[in-house]
Amino acid sequence: MGEALFMQLCASVGLIYNPSLKDSAGWDFIVDFPTQFSTHPMIDKSASPIECKIQVKATDGTSKKVQITLSNMMRLCGSKLPAFFFFI
Repeated sequence: MGEALFMQLCASVGLIYNPSLKDSAGWDFIVDFPTQFSTHPMIDKSASPIECKIQVKATDGTSKKVQITLSNMMRLCGSKLPAFFFFI
């Protein structure tokens, strides 16, 4: 349910989300932000979009706790892309 809500939120603001087909690399989505074109002639209009990795963590329990393995945390910390946890 958490990943479905995340996809809905991304779609509602125009973010492109690419889900992980196998959840073993520490991230659930790579998200691309829309390219913002500048009207300034000196700015490269073909700049790469901003992208990041997202790990979705959701719970509907009363304790409001989620687990994150140390190996997944280390993979995200070592990523060349910015990485975030999305807690629901």
